Amino acid sequence: MQFVRRLYGADPLKGAMRFSSVVSAQRKIGGIFPLSINLSELRVDDRRLFVAIVEDISERQAMLQHLKHLAEHDSLTGLYNRQYFMDELERVVGRSARKRGGIQHALLYIDLDNFKFVNDTLGHLAGDKVLVEVTQMLQKRLRKSDLLARLGGDEFAVLLYDVDLPQAEQAAEFYRLQLADYVFKYETKTLDVGCTIGVAMFTPDVNNKEDLLARADIACHIAKRAGRNAVHVYQSDDKENMTSMHADMGWARRIKQAIENDHFVLACQPIAFTDTLIVSSYEVLLRMRGESDEFVMPAGFLPSAERFGLMLDIDRWVIEHAVASLAALRKNTPLLRYSVNLSAKAVCDPSLLEFIKELLVRHAVEPGAITFEITENIAIGNLSMAVQFMEQLRALGCFTALDDFGVGFSSFAYLKDLPVDYVKIDGSFVKDIETNALHRAMVKSMNEVSHAVGKKTVAEFVESERSLLMLREIGVDCVQGYYIGKPMVIEVPQYRVQTGSGG
Repeated sequence: MQFVRRLYGADPLKGAMRFSSVVSAQRKIGGIFPLSINLSELRVDDRRLFVAIVEDISERQAMLQHLKHLAEHDSLTGLYNRQYFMDELERVVGRSARKRGGIQHALLYIDLDNFKFVNDTLGHLAGDKVLVEVTQMLQKRLRKSDLLARLGGDEFAVLLYDVDLPQAEQAAEFYRLQLADYVFKYETKTLDVGCTIGVAMFTPDVNNKEDLLARADIACHIAKRAGRNAVHVYQSDDKENMTSMHADMGWARRIKQAIENDHFVLACQPIAFTDTLIVSSYEVLLRMRGESDEFVMPAGFLPSAERFGLMLDIDRWVIEHAVASLAALRKNTPLLRYSVNLSAKAVCDPSLLEFIKELLVRHAVEPGAITFEITENIAIGNLSMAVQFMEQLRALGCFTALDDFGVGFSSFAYLKDLPVDYVKIDGSFVKDIETNALHRAMVKSMNEVSHAVGKKTVAEFVESERSLLMLREIGVDCVQGYYIGKPMVIEVPQYRVQTGSGG
């Protein structure tokens, strides 16, 4: 203790030697650990002394390593996080600039296509499981020299070092195919996930890390606009495409506002029996109120809704308002029936069936008063899910219809397997039936095949009396088109249905 008091009371001279180091030491019982050594020179009463502080810092280093790992990694997937990735991107961009393009690198921006759908329908625990499984798949293809990070949500990035454009495209396509084959299984449900990938190369005109990341992001958005499950490499003229992309984003905001503020309205077009022209039902069509109170047709906003994942929200709005409208009108016209269109997203959403069932019960609407339509392309593209979905709709007591029949090459082959009550013959074959013998023969064939497998038929785009007479002669069950009646945009449909047997 005497030495300690003298030591701490000493006045060390300026310029005294100090030495610090961390060395690896071995314990008596075995095992290597980090040992900190701090050596200081002191002069006390003209005596030269050295003080050494030796400390086992294994716990401290472990804690620091843990904190460093937390700061640099995503807690769910264990991948590098956005902050670490951006720091590394800055270093790589700087090195590439100094090399004047001598070393080529590439950035892949990966966005999962159906992650929001998984989260919304199965919950966040299922969404977390998807992210973990996707991470494991991406890591399998990763070279040791490459860097994989989770940027946030369902967005991943891969930094490919020392690759040229063909190699970058090959890697991106491999990831795309890998995730296209990935089927997520959760409890009793299975869902396809898939991804869209944007590719950006480190070129001399890249100014900074933000510029490079923006290019990859733009490329990814362009790939999504092309239909998702695709790869797009950023080109110098892609910035020009951003104008239309910003327009899409503007539509997305307007669609969300239309849903929240009921700026959508329903339009109803009659479907009549071919032989009597008694109205069988009304197809519910959608319109949006524009900024000047004009009506915007679906072609103006549905493509943007599809690209920004808003179709299911629109489906729910239409179904909810159609059922409420039908309930109100059937009090005075009890034979009134509606036919409602559904999107591809609806077919893949198990929760929509419960939503429909709840609405029918709440508004006391007979299920048989509603027919749900899906297009042929949707049905064939998601055959197993479409069959299951339509069977469940029919189990509720609703009717089902296959819209746009005839536009696909496999129409007849799959028709017998689809649980639909009505087949709507695509209007492209009907509108010129008077002058086009081939189309007339095709309509006749589609009608006969549909009847052979127990389906009733509806011909769309009937625009003249002569067309009606031909369809009547062919034996088509129902007709729809401007000659029968134009769509009427109304808050609550005011058509008066003639008495007659329902479809």
